Amino acid sequence: MTSTPAHPLRCHRRRIPGRVVFERLVAALVHSAGYERVASPGCSDATIRRRLKARAAIGLAHRGHAP
Repeated sequence: MTSTPAHPLRCHRRRIPGRVVFERLVAALVHSAGYERVASPGCSDATIRRRLKARAAIGLAHRGHAP
């Protein structure tokens, strides 16, 4: 990962695209695997968990199941 050039200290990592995290999440669900097993160098298991919690907090799961 490279640092964010816009940050004054150039110390923050760029945000992993949501599509990458979503693909890893789907892989974990489809294969009934833990996040550690589907994590990749570009997307850690901690990132997958953090994004899943964030989506649950704003209620995206309920919207996806709505008719």
